[in-house]
Amino acid sequence: MRRGGVLLALVLAAPAACGRIGYDVEGELDQPGRTAKDGGGADDGSITPASGGASGSTSASGGASTASGATTASGGTTASGGAASGGTTASGGGVGSGGVSASGGATSSGGSIGSGGATGSGGSSGSLGTWQAPVVVAELAGTSNDRDVTLTADRLEMYFRSDRPGGSGPTDLWVTTRATVTSSWGSPVLATALNGKSTELTPEISPDGLTIWFSSNRPGPGTVGSFDIWVSTRGSRGGTWATPSIVPEVSSSAVDFAATPFPDMLTLMLTSQRTGGFGGDDIFLATRPDTATPWGTPVHVVELSTASDDSGAFPVTANDVYLSSKITGDQEIFVSRRTSTSDPFGAPARIPELGSPASDEAPWVSPDERDVFFSSDRTGVYQIYEATR
Repeated sequence: MRRGGVLLALVLAAPAACGRIGYDVEGELDQPGRTAKDGGGADDGSITPASGGASGSTSASGGASTASGATTASGGTTASGGAASGGTTASGGGVGSGGVSASGGATSSGGSIGSGGATGSGGSSGSLGTWQAPVVVAELAGTSNDRDVTLTADRLEMYFRSDRPGGSGPTDLWVTTRATVTSSWGSPVLATALNGKSTELTPEISPDGLTIWFSSNRPGPGTVGSFDIWVSTRGSRGGTWATPSIVPEVSSSAVDFAATPFPDMLTLMLTSQRTGGFGGDDIFLATRPDTATPWGTPVHVVELSTASDDSGAFPVTANDVYLSSKITGDQEIFVSRRTSTSDPFGAPARIPELGSPASDEAPWVSPDERDVFFSSDRTGVYQIYEATR
């Protein structure tokens, strides 16, 4: 993933097949011995990719699944204690052709940095105004590392990954809810149905709250890399999450994470260390014609990828994407915009109001772009912050 700034190594135990996993301040996954993309020395964390593996699509946890990696909802308890309501077929599969053009945008040598301003390509843009100073989400604050935050579009349900006590693996997915957007968040509980004994990272929930993607190094049939993309669905909010299944068409033999849908659920952005990028963490995009069809082969999004690590792209709309990048050296939050889906994305523009000397990562932005949640280790541990405008 991305982020720069002050480095904090969180070395976590993982299954022997996957070796050791290290995170920099932003939770970036790094391969052993890989030199930093910006020309520096080796990063402080490392991850050993799993070797080989069939690219099948059966569920690692035994749920029946289709050739597209979808699995029917079954079993599992809801993290919030809601009654199980059956489930829908996981929409993790899909063919699409397309993606974005590999031409245009930032170059492999680093790309240019946008300067914000009234054009809408920066942080303090147009009528939206300037972001207020970020504040810690007090109900979640503590001594554990909370990262990779994602919310439903109504901002009433939040998932994140954490190493807090009570989990089943090195890092697990947790959930908290609230009654209204002005209410306090409830005490986080483990999202039991989504976790295993391995490492779970980068949850990304759909706007309607019925599908969630995440990255995991859990073993099982169909796994192809050290960290693959998994998906789960549920029939209703508060219902039970289905047994997660791998999404083979967007997973690779490298590290894949932060798979995030566009609002229409027909385009998926993800971060990957696979071949075909600039090396290290790059942004890729996959499409499908409908939710019942498998995803097409992910295509490198050149204009959002640079010689620095770029990760956690969050598409608020099809033309407006927030992301994390080490373009300036530190892991910081950027935004990129384009006029239409037929145009390339503009050069990512740094959002200075959200930055700090530490690592600031993985933004989630509300549909109206007036509320942002992200994680930062500016206090010494990763905590979840919120800013509004």
